[in-house]
Amino acid sequence: MREKLEAARATLEERARQRAQSEQPAYEAKVKERAQREGRRKGPEPQPPRAEPEPGAQINLTDAESRLMRKSRNEAFEQSYNAQAAVCADGSQIIVGARVSASSCDANELEPTLAAIPAAAGHPARVLIDSGYLNRGAFARVMESGVEVYGAVAAEASMARRRYKFRPADRRREHPREPADALLIAMKEKLVSQEGRALYARRQISVEPAFGIIKAALGFRQFLLRGERKVSGEWQLVTLAYNCKRICRLRRAKPSTAPSPSTTRVRNSRHPLRQRWRITRKSSATPSLRLSRFASPTGG
Repeated sequence: MREKLEAARATLEERARQRAQSEQPAYEAKVKERAQREGRRKGPEPQPPRAEPEPGAQINLTDAESRLMRKSRNEAFEQSYNAQAAVCADGSQIIVGARVSASSCDANELEPTLAAIPAAAGHPARVLIDSGYLNRGAFARVMESGVEVYGAVAAEASMARRRYKFRPADRRREHPREPADALLIAMKEKLVSQEGRALYARRQISVEPAFGIIKAALGFRQFLLRGERKVSGEWQLVTLAYNCKRICRLRRAKPSTAPSPSTTRVRNSRHPLRQRWRITRKSSATPSLRLSRFASPTGG
């Protein structure tokens, strides 16, 4: 146990040093900007990054690479990994890219998740992401690469257009801030347009069913292995199992008798009411993708 504690302490110190090195360029930029200001009111002096661990720094002795995360403010903290997935939003709901991260925040996960899409799957033309991925710099770099980004700049509940609003405005919990950056303002205007709303609506019918099937149908709700490399392999197997299940489902789909060849109907034979879903398949070779994650706790 003493050896484990000493190793954990060394890991925390190494993390603090790496974090200080990564924050040093931003600190130097703030110092330089403050020095260029004229007058007596230059603002508080920037504090240099700390190379020592915080007093409350923690580490897990069983899996040091995992982190404490929670799914929402109403959930408890658990030792978890951040499972990312890029799902085709053009009707197939196939997972085309999957990876695991040890970061609880999605703001820096857009570019690595796009990079996880293999070349054989093609290059996406559009990306549909929620407000958790809000990152002005990442948006700009992804759009420079030729991918159109449709990202929410506020909570989706505040952007939803409800036909009936029964709650008074002063009792609503959603109070989004208006974006000040030109790129984010243009992003918001793009999402409220008719074309933007139609494209962004695919997000809810693409990745949400995929994660729901993984959790409910496949029964995968926590990782059973330790270490980021092993957990990543486990997540790849889970997404592969989901894709096999989804491909079999699409192969059993019967073509519709409607004159339009781009629409098929899939029948749910397990439901007693025989409900039907309509899936529209486009001929474009560059599908839209929706990125998401869920923090799955490691197994006990």
